[in-house]
Amino acid sequence: MLGIRVDYLSPTLYLLDLVVGGVFLTQLLSGSGERKTISFKNLLWFSFVLGNILVSRYRMEAIYRWLRVAEWWGMWKYLRGKRVWVEGYLVRIIPFWIVGESLLGLAQVVKGGSLGGVFYWLGERNFWLMTTGIAQMTVLGSGIIRAYGTFSHPNSLAGFLLVCLWWWGCQKRRVKNIWWWVVMWLGMMGIGLTASRAVWLLGGVMMAIWTIEKGRLEWRRAAGWGMVATGAVLLFLALISKDYRVGDFIGGWDESSLVKRAYLNMAALRMIKDNWWMGVGLGNFLVRLPEYQRVNQFFWLQPVHNIFLLIMAEAGVLGAVLIAVLARGRKIRRSYKGVMMAILLTGLVDHYWVSLPQNWWLMGIMLAVGIK
Repeated sequence: MLGIRVDYLSPTLYLLDLVVGGVFLTQLLSGSGERKTISFKNLLWFSFVLGNILVSRYRMEAIYRWLRVAEWWGMWKYLRGKRVWVEGYLVRIIPFWIVGESLLGLAQVVKGGSLGGVFYWLGERNFWLMTTGIAQMTVLGSGIIRAYGTFSHPNSLAGFLLVCLWWWGCQKRRVKNIWWWVVMWLGMMGIGLTASRAVWLLGGVMMAIWTIEKGRLEWRRAAGWGMVATGAVLLFLALISKDYRVGDFIGGWDESSLVKRAYLNMAALRMIKDNWWMGVGLGNFLVRLPEYQRVNQFFWLQPVHNIFLLIMAEAGVLGAVLIAVLARGRKIRRSYKGVMMAILLTGLVDHYWVSLPQNWWLMGIMLAVGIK
């Protein structure tokens, strides 16, 4: 796009797509799938989807994205009917996701690049410290890789780990054993190595919430978190002189990050204004972005880092209204309110919950089991 290699518009088939397709095919052959009937609501959705595709400049991308939405919606409905079964498996599976991704991220930071091999097939990108556009941070004046895991960006990994930790920690918080602490702290280490500042902040909030039990401070839990945090601070202080500055031992983020995000927000708002009703078409934000960045001093070919602006820009006000109608009357289960809040807050400052596959599917699972 514009002579720059970007993969946001590349149609991709994942192993998970084959799994989901197998589930749908099994449901169809067994006759247990939900029978669709023609109704006003279904006709309304069909008309909107057709209109959104027709207004798209890159219609094949819009069709591809709507097929993704249909796949996600079908799986959401399937999992919603098997909530107890899903939660039972998640309790056992999620800690291994957390530990595996955190240790892989640690290995990438130590090596200064990707590990390759089997991890490539699991989603790891091929990169090293000098790869163009690679996310870095600075520790003690030296640039190091931020942890990627099997994700396309450290921020995406950080959001994934945060939601997994929050969900699993709440499910297991009464089980006070060494495994709980191992998973929690490997997960927090993984989040730390991603250097995602927004998730760092929410992770601190999560720890503060977990130290409170029924309005009272849980001293043993607070002591556990406090001891580890104190140890981390002492380790940093041991590595630097007493006359340190914070910027001397940790930094390296993109200094123009806030400016770039502000430009993307303004471009999204102009896009929404010009395409108020139907949007620019699903998946077409990047296609139309250059014409809305002409007034900027530079181009930054990224989706707007706000899922609400991104949805409004691509689906318009009609899409937002239809989503609101679908959500009307649905209640979030109490144990999932923290998870949903984490998704919403990180969604205010990034786009990965609706644009990247791992986060997209994790959000679908959490919505399937967390909404009544």
